Amino acid sequence: MDGKVTRRQAMVRLARILGGAWAAAFAALSSTFLLSTIRFGKKDEKTLLGDLSISGPEFKAVPLRISVDDGWYEQVEEKLLFIKEDQADPENPIVFSATCSHLGCNVEWDETAGDDGEFVCPCHAGRFGSDGQVLGGPPPNALQRIPASIEDGNVYVRIA
Repeated sequence: MDGKVTRRQAMVRLARILGGAWAAAFAALSSTFLLSTIRFGKKDEKTLLGDLSISGPEFKAVPLRISVDDGWYEQVEEKLLFIKEDQADPENPIVFSATCSHLGCNVEWDETAGDDGEFVCPCHAGRFGSDGQVLGGPPPNALQRIPASIEDGNVYVRIA
């Protein structure tokens, strides 16, 4: 051979160079995405729910406003929670999300239903016990239990 490159060899080299450049660009973009997700991921921070007076022997509905970063702007979400003091562990009250696991309607506390009272979903007749477990109706899962603690006379919740 005299060292000349054929058209076929030139096309193979060009395809390899373009394929390598595409793979490098894809790897760079993928790693940037993954690292930003880890770095800017949602933090599990404690949020003030209210002072200790909101907790009592019966479940009480308490609204919670949470500021959420949504891309370029901050959005405020409103959630409804139910809180009750825990006789066994006074430093950690019982807090449930009011969102039904069926279709997302807000449940209501009915202290006259059942032995200990029940959470009732007005949309599709879902029923939950005072422990949040499903008693009847279409809900597939229990009510979400929200971790809560009492510090300096205030109730804090951890919303993921």
